[in-house]
Order: sequence, then structure tokens, then C-alpha cells
Amino acid sequence: MKLFYYCHSVLIAMNEPDFSTPKQDNYIARLATEKDCELLKQFGFTEQFIISRLSEGDKCSIIEKDNELLSCIWGTIRKRFQLYAGSIFDPGMDGFLVYAGYTRKDHRRKGFNKMVKDILYKEYMNGKRTQYYGIVNILNKSQLKFYDKCNSEIVGETLYVIFLGIHFCYYFKWPTATKKLDIFIKCPPENMKWV
Repeated sequence: MKLFYYCHSVLIAMNEPDFSTPKQDNYIARLATEKDCELLKQFGFTEQFIISRLSEGDKCSIIEKDNELLSCIWGTIRKRFQLYAGSIFDPGMDGFLVYAGYTRKDHRRKGFNKMVKDILYKEYMNGKRTQYYGIVNILNKSQLKFYDKCNSEIVGETLYVIFLGIHFCYYFKWPTATKKLDIFIKCPPENMKWV
């Protein structure tokens, strides 16, 4: 149990993101399947997590080369609790939320971040979900700069504090109707999946 934790984050939204990247011929970029468990385990995901999320309809886009995972990001259309940000978000009927994105340090600045996000965006667009959402820690300046270049806007802002095991999430602004303050002891809240 954490006694103290603090996170100030923003909710990013995009209708028509610009994820254009140069074609990468040396890498395989695609959606992950349950057969990719061993590959996704390289980034610390458990087999139970991978199979559970994929069976619930979450999607994961990956970039790999020679059985080495280089970059990935997950997306969901479900209401989820943001484990590090403390907020609860429902992307609605036309949106999806990205989470757990990561690129290996030695493969950053190669456009992989844009590529995995573009794969997810195109996949969700096929299902008529055009509103892209992402939650970013306010201290993650590189991600905020990335989103700024992709035609995004900040549509929400939260402050999450854990003090003596009690969780407080204050919503400065949020795109959907919500309480101003969530307080809970169990994390994630009852019957809520986390991302």
C-alpha cells in the first residue's frame, strides 16, 4: 500500500491526428494477437493481462524486428481507471483511450511512437471511433510536445494524491459529466478495470 503519491495529468483529445511517418522497411508494424504473448512479455506484461485485455476487446499495436519488441501501445473503448493518474474515463460511443505505450530507449526518435498510435487510430476508425484520447503526466514534456505536434487539445486535467492509503482524484476539468472529487480506498475502485 502506498502511503503517499502525487500525479498531475492532462487528458489529450484528437479528432484527426497527424501521425504521418516515413515508411520503415526493416520493421514489422501490426496489431498484436494472443500469439504475441512472449513478445509482449518483453515489456513486462503478464500472459494473464495480455489474454484478458485482448479477449475483452482491447487492442495493442506493436513494432517488432527479429522477435524483439521495439514499441507498443494499447487502446480500449471501455470505461477504465487510470492507475497512475487516478482518474476514471469513459471514451463514449465515438472514442477510444490509449494506454501503456512504450518504446525501447535505444529505438526512440525513429517515429515508432507515431507508427504504433497510427495503427491503433486506423483500426478504431474502421469501427467508427474517431475520437482519440490519451492521458499524460504533466511532467512528461516529450509526450506533451509530441501531442502538440499532432493536432491535439487538452480537454481534461486532474490531480491525483494518495495519502495514508486513501486515494483522492480532483478533476479540474473533464470532457464528460463527473464528480469534482473521487475518494476511494480500494484501488482500482470496485468492479473497475485499470489501465
